[in-house]
Amino acid sequence: MHHLPSTFLLADIANFSVVLIEDDQIIWRSRSQVGDAYRKTPVFQAGIQYMEINPTWTVTPGILDATVLPGLRKDPHAKRIKSYFVYDRNGKVVENPEEIPWDRYTGTNLPYRLVQQPGPSNPMGQIKFIFPNPDFVFIHDTPKRDFFDLEKRDLSAGCIHFERPFGLAKILLRLDGQAGTDHLQQILNSGRTERIHLKKPFPVILFYGTVSVDTKGVVHFRPDIYERDPELLEALNASAGLWSKGLK
Repeated sequence: MHHLPSTFLLADIANFSVVLIEDDQIIWRSRSQVGDAYRKTPVFQAGIQYMEINPTWTVTPGILDATVLPGLRKDPHAKRIKSYFVYDRNGKVVENPEEIPWDRYTGTNLPYRLVQQPGPSNPMGQIKFIFPNPDFVFIHDTPKRDFFDLEKRDLSAGCIHFERPFGLAKILLRLDGQAGTDHLQQILNSGRTERIHLKKPFPVILFYGTVSVDTKGVVHFRPDIYERDPELLEALNASAGLWSKGLK
């Protein structure tokens, strides 16, 4: 049987929150945004291996088709293209991306890679926390801070966005035995994309639960945003079947 560690990060998907628990006590809390109903944030346990400060973002085929390519077809000289590094198939930077015949391509057959430069408007925000997993899910900052004021925050493409990320980064460095607060600020100020690796992977649990009990014993119910409760109730209400026969 698996036991929870005494110190870990818990991303509570149904509660739109992320908390850090040290020695069984909550020491840090943040509101979060999670995957929408079509791109549900998965549930699993992993370990944060590194933080990336001033991250870049590679535009996905879906977003290329939905917003980026239509804009470039209308105006290849648009200011927006200057916020991207455009790479060809050989990984070389394209010096004059406005000369690319954007109307010939879709997001899936585009022979170029668009990478948004670091900065406050980058979809990754200014820091992301990486814990390798098969679903390519991670936790990151976001420029869309107004959305945290919404009560229902199932808004992302599957990753978890959260507030006050540098507060978490400083705690992780302390728990990892790294005195890196000044170094963190220096990297942020430089605008360079850099990684800070943890000496030891930090446990992170992505959890989905629509019912919880607080420290005072009060039960709290949350909306079942991914509609998982009916299947769970059906399983709980099912006949014991062969198990009950074996006990007779």
